[in-house]
Parts: sequence; C-alpha cells; structure tokens
Amino acid sequence: MTEERFIEEVRRIRPQMVRVAARYLADADGAEDMVQDALLRLWTCHRLVPQPMDRLAFTVLKHRCLMELRKRERWQRADGVSVDSLQLAEPDADELREKTERESRLLKAVDSLPSRQRTLLRLRYIEGQPTGRIALATGSTEQSIRQALTRARRAVFR
Repeated sequence: MTEERFIEEVRRIRPQMVRVAARYLADADGAEDMVQDALLRLWTCHRLVPQPMDRLAFTVLKHRCLMELRKRERWQRADGVSVDSLQLAEPDADELREKTERESRLLKAVDSLPSRQRTLLRLRYIEGQPTGRIALATGSTEQSIRQALTRARRAVFR
C-alpha cells in the first residue's frame, strides 16, 4: 500500500476507530491514544497492509484496547482500587452473580487442564507474551505452542 493510499484509508476509518476504542475503554482520551498506537503499528508495516485495511486496523485496535484493559486491571488490583468504584453506575446484583459464576466456571476449567496447557494459557493471555517468546522459553516451536493453546482453549470453552 502506498503512503498516499494509507493516509486516505486512515482518514476514512479513523472516526469509526475512535468510537470503537471509546466503547472498549469508556475513556475518550484513552481511545484517541489507542487509535494513534494502532495506526502507528500499521504504519510501520504499511507496505504489507492489505486494501482495504478496515479488518486489520480494527483487529489491531481491539487487541491494543484489550491489552490496555488488562494492564489497567492489573494496576487496579495492585493498587487496591476497585474497578466498580471507578464506574458511574452500580452493576446489577444479577449481573455480578452471573459474572462471578462465569469466572468460577472458567477458573475450574483452567484448573482442570494439564499443567503445560495451564502454563501456556497464563503466559499467553495473562502475561501477554507472544508465541515466539513462549516457544523460546519452553524450547518448543511456535507451531507447537499455537496448537497447544488451541487445544487448551477448546478444552476450557467446551
């Protein structure tokens, strides 16, 4: 993709990207930052970006927002600040109960996995390690790590 085409695509999809990021983060300034970061990541490899770049741009944005939310959650847990105390509306008691039940089922499913799969899930989704780094750390190939993660996800969400 040429530089001019990239700029045109960005002008076209940026407003929608900001709206999507704002829904994820519930923070207008944070949404702008996430969009900037996602577009910067796309710019670094703009010659490889397909046309139209909507799908890739929104995927990158989603992953950046989710990483930011995980980082905020870790920071808030470490700081002792409740996520609920930062929100304007109190969550419904049924919603809290349902969320707690879902989390409990998820933790039980993860705990029932073999230790290798539990470790891989923790490294990939809690610590945010890329599969290449996990492969180096475990002495495996990236392909075997991806396959093991797929099996672990299937076992958890069965």
